Amino acid sequence: MDSKLTISNPQGLETINENSKSKQLESFFDYKSSDPKNLRKLWTTADQNHENEIKRNILVEGFMEKQGRKTHSWKTRYYILTDEFLAYKEKPSSKKLKKVMLLERVQFDSIEMYDEAKKRVQYGLSFTKNKKSVIIYTTDKALHEKFLEEIEQRCILNNFENIYDMEKLIGKGSFGKVYLVKRKSDNKKFAAKMFFKDALQKRQKGKVTLTKFLYPHIKKLGLFSQRNKSFKEIRPSRGHET
Repeated sequence: MDSKLTISNPQGLETINENSKSKQLESFFDYKSSDPKNLRKLWTTADQNHENEIKRNILVEGFMEKQGRKTHSWKTRYYILTDEFLAYKEKPSSKKLKKVMLLERVQFDSIEMYDEAKKRVQYGLSFTKNKKSVIIYTTDKALHEKFLEEIEQRCILNNFENIYDMEKLIGKGSFGKVYLVKRKSDNKKFAAKMFFKDALQKRQKGKVTLTKFLYPHIKKLGLFSQRNKSFKEIRPSRGHET
C-alpha cells in the first residue's frame, strides 16, 4: 500500500492528498523542447562539476523529506543548497550526490501545512520547472527559514501579493508599467517593474531577453511571476522612499 500524507491547515479548512495529481500550467519561463534536456528537467544527474562546487560553496544543508514519484513512499535525504543548484544525497557522509536541480527559471513557493496523522506542522519548499513539481518538507522551522532566505534570492517567486501592497502607478514603458509598492513586513517602499508577458512574447526573443537580463541581478532585485505578467523588484527611488 502506498504511503500517504494527508495535510491540511491547523484550522481544518482544507485537506490535500499529496498523491493527487494536478495539471501544471505552462509558464512563461519554461524551456523549449529544443533546449538541452538537462535544462528542461527538474532534477538532473550530478556530474563532477557539481561535486566540486559543493566542496567550496555550500549555503545551507540539512535533512528533509521528499515523496517518491513512483512508489509515493517518503524518503529522508540530505539536501545541499549552493549558489547555482539544489542537490541531495542519502546522508552527509555519502561520497556522491544523487540528483541536482539547477535553479535558473525554477519557480518557488514556501508552504506551511499541518500533518493530521502525526499531529505536527510541516514546512515545505515547493519547486516547479517545465510543468514538473516537487515539494520537500521539514519539521525544523529554523532549517526551513535558512533554506527559504537563500532560495528566495535565486528562484522565481509566486507570492508577490503576499509580500507587497501595490500603491500607485508611477511610470509606463513599451513592455510594462512601474508601480510604487510597499513591503508589508516593514512598510518600506520600492518601485516594481511589471513586464507584460504577452507583449514580450510578440517579440521574437522577448523571453530570452528578459531572462538573460534578469538572472544576473536576481539576488539583488527579486523576480516574481504571475499568470499574465512578471514583476521585477528594483531598488527604492529617492523620490519614493519612506
